[in-house]
Amino acid sequence: MTARSRHEELRIPLAAIEVVRAEGRNVAIEMTAPDGTDAAVYRVDDVNEATATAFADAVNSLLPEPDPDAPRIEGWSLVTNHILSTSAPAPFLRSRRALAIGLVAVPALALDVFLGVAGRFEYALMFWLSLLVVAIGGFLVFTMARDLYRMWHLPRTGITVTARFSHYTNRTRVYEYRDTTGAAHTYDNNVGGQYVELSYDPRDPKAAIHTEGLYVRGMMTLMTLVGCGLAGGGLFGIGWLVAETLRRRPSGGRLVRWIRARTVDRPFTRSQPASTITPCRSCPPLPPSEAPRAPACASRVRRCCFAAPARSCTSR
Repeated sequence: MTARSRHEELRIPLAAIEVVRAEGRNVAIEMTAPDGTDAAVYRVDDVNEATATAFADAVNSLLPEPDPDAPRIEGWSLVTNHILSTSAPAPFLRSRRALAIGLVAVPALALDVFLGVAGRFEYALMFWLSLLVVAIGGFLVFTMARDLYRMWHLPRTGITVTARFSHYTNRTRVYEYRDTTGAAHTYDNNVGGQYVELSYDPRDPKAAIHTEGLYVRGMMTLMTLVGCGLAGGGLFGIGWLVAETLRRRPSGGRLVRWIRARTVDRPFTRSQPASTITPCRSCPPLPPSEAPRAPACASRVRRCCFAAPARSCTSR
């Protein structure tokens, strides 16, 4: 039985297994142990409950019958451990990845808020649609262009090895190869046979590639161009939204209107003396007897005449 994780692979002989138990979403593989000693247990966590039960039943049905006369052995001593990769992501690489995500997410959120407040609500929704198009195009460009570059660069400057078929997954065939230090690495490929020729970067042995045919490389080039078009179109859409917001609403949007409604456009209250209201130039002089009848709708932008309520307000 093979138990594979991200960086190692355990190969456990059936003779070393005492029993396999399904414990909900966990699988416990108990090893054989001499009498009077505690048995080692290898656990696989966070798996599908039905899959765990089926796996335990399948392995238990294949276990050999124990010989009561034979001495019990330490099952863990029969387990072999293969290191799949000796290079682990450095802490500074993880911090750089988080920093890159922050540098993209914070400006995107700020720009979306600007389009929604200073522009229109529809612009904020269109921004995320344009950003999605940019992300899809960027993903196509990154993956296709990266593999095309590796197909051209690694066979010339890298190390070429023959990878051997290892096992199937639910999506692809997995091949195994070793670098110059003896560390094992895996490579996914759907069209290979028992062996496939790979070229890998000696500075990063996990970066490997096999050379595709002319038709496949042509389709990859086409997808790269499609990705460039999508990314360019999405960026153009975002630029158009920003330009349209600045052109159509130079004085701002909802935020500016909210501020003006509470400062510049704030109406005078009825308790304010009518003598403080400046009349329009077109308003005739108001007799002192009518000053208390000045309407309360006056503001610093739209001035109401000091006249009877029947007279309408006029702009400055």
